[in-house]
Amino acid sequence: MDTKKILLFAGVVLAAYFYFKAPSADSIVRTMRIDIQNGRIDYKGVKYSAQWSNERVHHLGDVRYIGRAYNKYVPCITNDAIVTTGEFSDPSITGEVQLINGSIKWVRWRVDKYPEGTLVVLHFIPADVLVYNKLKRVKRGQRVEFIGREEVDSKIYAFHGGSNELLHDNHRFFLLEDVRYEGLSGTPD
Repeated sequence: MDTKKILLFAGVVLAAYFYFKAPSADSIVRTMRIDIQNGRIDYKGVKYSAQWSNERVHHLGDVRYIGRAYNKYVPCITNDAIVTTGEFSDPSITGEVQLINGSIKWVRWRVDKYPEGTLVVLHFIPADVLVYNKLKRVKRGQRVEFIGREEVDSKIYAFHGGSNELLHDNHRFFLLEDVRYEGLSGTPD
């Protein structure tokens, strides 16, 4: 069995798992309540705490990956995206990129030196249904500006104990407050 068939099979199994096990992102966004000022998120009676930046942050770049995310410890994260600038945005330089279990996987990395530009992985918590509906229309290849607040210490705490922490300095929990599209082209993941 060749690698493509194995990856396809693994993708189908993973998609089936999310389809049957995870609540829909739509239902999560409709059900959760966010209090930005006090850093509280309430989802199905479970309370989470986050320290959001005071100022809005703008991430403008090319969407190299966008997809559904689900973490049972922080279910309010609905989607992940890889947003790039500079040489990171050029697939002829960096190849294709995927996000698997929160880790970046490069397919056909082709560079002799580290690319110039930026690469950030955003783990989205949509502020409301209207913002989530805009997020659902984002496609790979689009130039997009994501506007919102970053979690300051890269941790989201559950009131019942435990936390979820991002361990890479280019990953962000992102309370998404607006999405602006700069281009209409792009392909769905």
